[in-house]
Amino acid sequence: MTTIRDVAAKANVSVATVSAVINDKPGVSATVRKRVRAVIEDLDYKPNGLARALFSKQSACVAFLVPSISNPGYARVLRSAEHVCQERGYSIYVGQTNGNRDVALKHQERLIELRVAGVLHALTWDVAWEEYAATFLRHNIPVVGTGGSRVSNSIDCFLVDPAEAGYMAGRYLRDLGHTRVAFLGPTHSHTAAQRLAGVRNAFAENDLPLDDGLVRFCDGYDFDSAYRATRELVAHSYPFTALVVFNDLMATGAVAALVEQGLSVPHNVSIMTFGSFYASVFNPKLTSIGEPEDEFGRLATTRLLDRIEKKHQEKPDVTRLKPSLELRQSTIALSAVGTVR
Repeated sequence: MTTIRDVAAKANVSVATVSAVINDKPGVSATVRKRVRAVIEDLDYKPNGLARALFSKQSACVAFLVPSISNPGYARVLRSAEHVCQERGYSIYVGQTNGNRDVALKHQERLIELRVAGVLHALTWDVAWEEYAATFLRHNIPVVGTGGSRVSNSIDCFLVDPAEAGYMAGRYLRDLGHTRVAFLGPTHSHTAAQRLAGVRNAFAENDLPLDDGLVRFCDGYDFDSAYRATRELVAHSYPFTALVVFNDLMATGAVAALVEQGLSVPHNVSIMTFGSFYASVFNPKLTSIGEPEDEFGRLATTRLLDRIEKKHQEKPDVTRLKPSLELRQSTIALSAVGTVR
């Protein structure tokens, strides 16, 4: 395999000169630069990425850290982020934290060792804490956050206001005439708490407080957790005509539990959720509040690369994108709905 020393020998220059040409550094004449590039092409030399990182103290790789890439929203952010990286000559490393801070710290150690150029991460509790970003920044690694709901003052953040999203969901159900509305979300989730607050605010505008007995939290973000929690909710003595579910994967579990209990969606219970992937393919298709994940990926990655390349050096700021109401088949007016008993 051809090495940088082979190129230097054939071009009759030093290894440092070849490295300067490869990394487009100044101080090399046009004649020498042309000769070195010709030798690189003739020998089909491929620079060692790790060696280049050690030389420049930075690689052409950025990291994307999320709780789980199986989440369709993060997958869409990644797709958009990868497109921006490819256009600008970067590769992308994906790390899953599984919602665990210890795992996130192990990723951090490895990424610093690899001299990544920058880090894009979800604004979730496992990574969106000040010292986590501060450690990267001390190593001159820019950080940008997107998705989730935990805003950090030390990095650029791109997100949807979860309280606004919850308000939109609540207002839509309120305008359909629903007053007995249940809420289902994961325990200890900041986003769930904010979405619930938004739903409450929508009903409070019409002096319609949510019944605390209809608010239920479960131990996960998945189908099974929502299925079990919905069965418990139906078994309780409180009737409801609409159910707001934290995400569209959980909503599929909620629908399964309702149907198993002989209840129809939406003719007995209207389902309102958040997210667009499962909501758009499930039967019935689920009315939801969507987030612009593609735009998250594009804007956040562009900002990160601009930070890396010193094109953007202003103070970090927060960009809040607008959620959207996506009407589908799982919601109808109260006048057409029975009551869960």
